[in-house]
Amino acid sequence: MLMFTVKIQAHVLQLVARDAGDDEIGRWTYPTHTPETLNFIKPGDESNIRFKENEDEYRIEVGELIYVFDKQNGQLEKVRAYGHSIPLSKGPVFVSREKTVEDVKVFKNKNGSMSITAIYKQKADSITWTIQKTGLLNLYVAYQPAHDAAYAGISFSFPEDMVKTMEWMGKGPFRVWKNRIVGTNVGVWEKEYNNTITGHKGFKYPEFKGYHAEMYWANLKCKQGKGFKVYFKSNDIFFRLFTPDQPENPRSTVVDFPKGDISFLHGINPIGTKFKETRNLGPHSSTYYFSPKKIKGRKLRMKLIFDFRNSTTY
Repeated sequence: MLMFTVKIQAHVLQLVARDAGDDEIGRWTYPTHTPETLNFIKPGDESNIRFKENEDEYRIEVGELIYVFDKQNGQLEKVRAYGHSIPLSKGPVFVSREKTVEDVKVFKNKNGSMSITAIYKQKADSITWTIQKTGLLNLYVAYQPAHDAAYAGISFSFPEDMVKTMEWMGKGPFRVWKNRIVGTNVGVWEKEYNNTITGHKGFKYPEFKGYHAEMYWANLKCKQGKGFKVYFKSNDIFFRLFTPDQPENPRSTVVDFPKGDISFLHGINPIGTKFKETRNLGPHSSTYYFSPKKIKGRKLRMKLIFDFRNSTTY
């Protein structure tokens, strides 16, 4: 005889199945809210925004935070928080299709925040940074990826050797692939950096590098300097952390990861097995296909909020 226990937490419905001996034989979690509707962010104190520019850069200061953007493409180039450098930079860049910036505009909003918008020649895609008076950094992206690609989304640069741990709310504790998402559960998880090659080297699990599904927020904790937190305000976004090393004889398990180090993605790769190529593993193992006719506004949209205010040295 099976017994089922239902447990409702603040943001998750949990279902546990036990056998007659009270041993757990299954556990499933279902979020009660989407990332778009949940708000974990504390408002914080407000400060006046200070704007400077030179020939190459826009520099925006708010409180003890400094953001530097490239004037040619609108990409984030530097972040300083409370005297420490946080090396999140060179992004966003689109991963499935090369895009050329046509124009970059800077404007002050009625609420006192400041925005930087880059418009691309391809399909009039756009990115908009908004620096809030609280110091939060919003990123809004509207774009069309390639129609048939391994992945779709944006990437940034961040040095892998700085990262110590990641804490996150989303599916876990294991990484996922497009054709291997089943088995993870929504919750709050934490894992230490490792360089495990599954079944070959390291043997420290869960593996740190790779794709993470159904993200609500992620907190990167660093060895030196300060880490940062990012909130996902769009549904069904994958978070990619670095590129896993390959075994000596990977067979059909080789995966072509996006450029950059940290990615925010609408679509990710599947993976093959030791004996079968990815294309022979069924429809879930197909590439990411984008049809603008099926999307409202004909673009994929993503909103992220970066929080450098309360990051701590670990």
